[in-house]
Amino acid sequence: MHSSSPETDSLNAYVVLHSENRALFDQQNNDWLENLRASSLDHFQNLGFPSTRNEDWKYTDLRAMLRHRFSLNDLPVADDATEDLLKNFQDTHRMVFIDGEFAPAHSNVDHLEPGLDISNIAAKLEADPDSIRQHLGSCADIDQKAFAALNTAFIKDGAFIRIYKGCQVEKPIDLVFIA
Repeated sequence: MHSSSPETDSLNAYVVLHSENRALFDQQNNDWLENLRASSLDHFQNLGFPSTRNEDWKYTDLRAMLRHRFSLNDLPVADDATEDLLKNFQDTHRMVFIDGEFAPAHSNVDHLEPGLDISNIAAKLEADPDSIRQHLGSCADIDQKAFAALNTAFIKDGAFIRIYKGCQVEKPIDLVFIA
């Protein structure tokens, strides 16, 4: 008889979640991006979740997180607390993500200075995939870091910011993540 650990069960749950939500990823229709996701998922499966036996994680117990089952189908919901929080980001270039989803209604990326490009990754992938291809996944150490691999395997959206040489950014750029 084969017994499983919470780490193995959770790892398998993420692999199944990725497979079940493949249609969400396929909407972006980029072979190179699907290859990046698949490679990242493979790395995640090989690495597994870090534990307190790993030096970098010796003070972090992930057991409570591993018991929680996440989903990708929940739509982001803004509430009064979200609105109160966003009052602190009035005169800024602002991208808001609620539960990992870009929330354009709460973002302010209009009227950008010349030479400043702020967009969400999903829109950039649709409009100009070559502008993002060389960067996406290039900084994350998916070969050695399990959470970098897991995050890259599930990448669907995020912030894209490019500041061209000579651009004078007049206002702060805020990335607000609400969970």
